[in-house]
Amino acid sequence: MPFVKDFMSTDIIRIGKNETALGAAEEMVNSKVSSLLVVEEERPVGIVTERDFLRKLTAQGKKPQSVKVEKLMTSPLVTIEPDASLRDAVTVMRENDIRRLVVFGDGHLKGIITLTDISRFLL
Repeated sequence: MPFVKDFMSTDIIRIGKNETALGAAEEMVNSKVSSLLVVEEERPVGIVTERDFLRKLTAQGKKPQSVKVEKLMTSPLVTIEPDASLRDAVTVMRENDIRRLVVFGDGHLKGIITLTDISRFLL
């Protein structure tokens, strides 16, 4: 059985919760990622995704330069351990209607796993 740790990404791009949505969007484009881990004093407090931009910003006609990331982010984080199975990860994602999980092990941030990462197992 494959494990989360075998498919997760350990290169996590972070952004401060007080940054603007515009800054977050620019970071996502420049880093070629679909989500950013939101931190407060280096402590993970949420995640902001393309889906958050669509639902909480664009669809509501808000200006990205005037909205803080903390207003867009999804919080609290839904997490999983690195030794969990891919099946467990998919179950947690389905139950929470999300497409990515933050991976914590031994109380420390280890990575992030997305449905795209999991789909690699199927190919």
